Amino acid sequence: MDSLCPTLKYGVEADLSKLPRVEGALGVGLALGFLIGIISGTVFLLLLKTAVSAPQKGASLIMTLTAELLAMPTFWFGGPWLTTKLLDLVQLQELINPYVGSLAVTFSIFSLYPAARWIIQLGEDFGKRHGKS
Repeated sequence: MDSLCPTLKYGVEADLSKLPRVEGALGVGLALGFLIGIISGTVFLLLLKTAVSAPQKGASLIMTLTAELLAMPTFWFGGPWLTTKLLDLVQLQELINPYVGSLAVTFSIFSLYPAARWIIQLGEDFGKRHGKS
């Protein structure tokens, strides 16, 4: 193990604060927002498919799906690891606007139409059930 990790053996650590800040936060923000938007849009579609395909599962499925949907913003904003570890060389103030914009557009492209269709279908199903009673 010691031969595989010579930096740990000698206690050498990289001090990233001495490196110059990376310019081009616009490109990094757009690319990161696009990537996270694709991933979260795909997850949203899978959750929506689960909700549509198993409507009779009861409250346990609804609670599970709700918890997973509520966890998406945590994924979007990455918690502390994203800004302190991964993107340490990029100014957060320059990154956040392109990131959020790109994420919102990409996620909307993936999710708005299927979500709207599901809401319409749900309303029609409720109307049919209450119209018969």
